[in-house]
Amino acid sequence: MSADLPRKDQVPALGPLTTLVTGWNGPLSNLISLPQSGQIWIAYEYGDALAQTIYLWHQGGRTDQINLGWNTFPVNEGDCIIWTLASPNNSIKIGWQYA
Repeated sequence: MSADLPRKDQVPALGPLTTLVTGWNGPLSNLISLPQSGQIWIAYEYGDALAQTIYLWHQGGRTDQINLGWNTFPVNEGDCIIWTLASPNNSIKIGWQYA
């Protein structure tokens, strides 16, 4: 993830960051199911265009918007990061780590 992402100074020193780069002729909509419960830090940045939508879906239907930079949320196992790109040529980068 870029060193100058918004709210980077608020992220505690945690373990390794899992990063996913998506786009480049891939599917327009996708999701990642989170493997465990806890407090999660999610970083989001984009290549050539913002995601059309990107949010955290919680079991039961509640959603939280994921903003550019670092975000933190309490999550349960099975909650999902969901995004849609405007074009298959767009690219975004999503990183996450548990506190």
